[in-house]
Amino acid sequence: MSLLDQNWGGLASNDEEALDDNYQGRQILTSRDGTLMLIECAQEMFESLSNTMKSNASIDDNDDDSELKTGFQLVMRACQSFYQSKIISNDKDLSGIILYGTEKNKNTFDFNHIYILHELAQPSADRIIQLENLSNKATYKKSFNDLFGSTPSKGYSLNEALWTCSNLFANSPQRLTIKRVFIFTCNDQPHATNLTLERQAKQRAKDLNDVGIQVEVFPILTETKIKFDYKKFFQDVLMLSDDELEIRNNQTPTGRLDELLKLVYSKEHKKRAYCTVPLSLGKSTDGTPLQLSVSVFNIVRPCPKPTKIKLDMKTNMETKLVTKHYLPETAEILMPSDIQYGVDVSNRRVLFDADEIKAIKKFTDPGFQILGFKNLSCLLPH
Repeated sequence: MSLLDQNWGGLASNDEEALDDNYQGRQILTSRDGTLMLIECAQEMFESLSNTMKSNASIDDNDDDSELKTGFQLVMRACQSFYQSKIISNDKDLSGIILYGTEKNKNTFDFNHIYILHELAQPSADRIIQLENLSNKATYKKSFNDLFGSTPSKGYSLNEALWTCSNLFANSPQRLTIKRVFIFTCNDQPHATNLTLERQAKQRAKDLNDVGIQVEVFPILTETKIKFDYKKFFQDVLMLSDDELEIRNNQTPTGRLDELLKLVYSKEHKKRAYCTVPLSLGKSTDGTPLQLSVSVFNIVRPCPKPTKIKLDMKTNMETKLVTKHYLPETAEILMPSDIQYGVDVSNRRVLFDADEIKAIKKFTDPGFQILGFKNLSCLLPH
């Protein structure tokens, strides 16, 4: 049995069903993630992709890629694919889309040029169809102008857009384990002429990071925006070190739909510890145990099938399974404390209660124990 289990497994016996419910081993806690797509809708996003992105896109035989000519189309199709993957992989996660730089506005605070396209909720077929229409080569521009409209003004505030994201997370109907904001933009310095708005946006990004909301940027290059320099503005927003800044600036944004999705999924990947186990260093001079908590990460593991859910055939509602034990002679319902477990030894049944079985299974607490140290000179060079 692995040390990763929080409790040791039960005896291989069918009549211990009730006991196994109490000692199931490691519990994998379900969680919900929240992802908000913050998409700039400046007029540059409706220009053709830059030659750099086109060369990376290679606009090959893939029909999905061949009709994605503008940055806005590319982002809408990426959001559509993201929704579809969420329905298959984890339909409990919440996703939403916020557009900024639009002529019309729709948000709680009535901010100008900010439109909440999708509230934070589970993906649905209607949302996917709407995104498909907004990325369609023949109808996307008319659909966008009729619904939102693009403003030529650069007076919209990224600070207000991030504030809207924070408000959606705060008012989420579900408790979220991980919160992310993905910014799709072609502008590497959105407030170049307004230092006040720039300072407010950087402070808002810092506030989001302080409350555990992750912010990531996906640059889009167009005919007039041929280079994206993180140092101008987004280095402070993402809090990048100099080494990370150099890596980001040397990366070439992609125009391929599948490559953009890979970038999105890599940022969306859940980096959660598989479990934690104690590392015992021994005891201090006063006898107090010295222990450290060690997180264990599983880099590769199989993807299991989703758990089956039993539904009531009349109401189509989820059913709740309840197991009860009865005494055959009196039909009296037995409580867990009334049940004992036995093992036949030499034609004699030996009875154990739940606490005794627990003590038999557990010979020590799970964890790592340091037995001693070797001198560094004992380490072989190979």
